[in-house]
Amino acid sequence: MTEKESIDTIYDYTESHLKALEESLTRLDNKFSTFIGFSSVLIRLVLDLPKNSTITIKILTCALLVASIVVSAVGLKATKTGRCLHPAALMEDKYFEQEEVYRQCLLVNDRIELIDEYEKLGESKGKRFNWVIGLFVVAITLYGVGVSGLDTQFKMDMWWPRLGADLAKLLRG
Repeated sequence: MTEKESIDTIYDYTESHLKALEESLTRLDNKFSTFIGFSSVLIRLVLDLPKNSTITIKILTCALLVASIVVSAVGLKATKTGRCLHPAALMEDKYFEQEEVYRQCLLVNDRIELIDEYEKLGESKGKRFNWVIGLFVVAITLYGVGVSGLDTQFKMDMWWPRLGADLAKLLRG
């Protein structure tokens, strides 16, 4: 394999890896948007729970859904990725007069830095998305408790303040 064939293979692989990372980040952004929509609809449903549902269930569920929306919005926040070699730079004499292999190596090195940043961004977004799922699942569970009437059956408004007081005592030592 010649030097040119080697760099072509590396360049093609690097480009396909970068494209896969970009698609992965786009899918995560779409999931964040979807959860914002679902959480918003569920907030409306929580507010329409039967009158006999406890206020505790409504408040907890809404708080978790709002937290889910906030974490999703943070996940959607635009982030600046690292520097990228501008195509116009390749037209400068110092690059233009170089061999094609050298220019491709420059591009590959530039893409490697970008890939590292995309991987960090993907990991960060993935962790946020896991939080969104957790908050949403707990909110759905609480909504189910409210719809089923279990919250009134167990008198949640009565034991919730006591639970908070017991927790405060425990934390104080």
